[in-house]
Amino acid sequence: MLYENKVSADFAAKVQDISNQLGVNPDWLMYVMHNESAGTFNPAVKNPGSTATGLIQFLSGTADTLGTSTTALAQMTATDQLDYVQKYFQGVINHYGPINSVSDTYLAVFYPAAIAWTDPAKRFSTTVYSQNKIFDYDKLGYLTKQDFQDYVNYHYSLLGGDTGSADSGQIITDDSGDSSDIPPVETGRYTNTQIVVFAGGAAIVTLLIILIFLFNKNKK
Repeated sequence: MLYENKVSADFAAKVQDISNQLGVNPDWLMYVMHNESAGTFNPAVKNPGSTATGLIQFLSGTADTLGTSTTALAQMTATDQLDYVQKYFQGVINHYGPINSVSDTYLAVFYPAAIAWTDPAKRFSTTVYSQNKIFDYDKLGYLTKQDFQDYVNYHYSLLGGDTGSADSGQIITDDSGDSSDIPPVETGRYTNTQIVVFAGGAAIVTLLIILIFLFNKNKK
């Protein structure tokens, strides 16, 4: 199991058990919990900028819906907190459907509704993007489901993992480049930056023509 050397035998056994019940690859769960806990698997690890706490960074509102609190979660052992990881993921599966890939597993924590998105070019909101620019795989200034999948797939593949059925066929090149089969999402031929440059250039040319006209007029 992925990162098994970082956890207790009881923790690893429980991850295997709940993965079987959820129908999810245990390596995918371990990958997400490892990343969300900053590589520590510490049940009390907290995001200094929010209420996010624990193995999958439970927010206070999420903890409330699960019948607990972030304070209580932080006081549990990592193995005991897995009960709430399972409860959370089961709720996501019940609402949005099965988890078929490592990116689905991560989306369950990041933005559960996106699991059900059928269009990989669908964009997350600008607010979500502004807080998670690291996932902008193509560096285009917005974040699509495909971008998120490509980012997760690339980093997970470095560990030798199977990304799962929903992500099969992705052609990943490197950490900063494009995936060759990302669906096009541009609405026009030029980017906004190019349009601004072209418009600015046209304005300068127009101004020069006016100045030349006035200069010649004054000479007469």
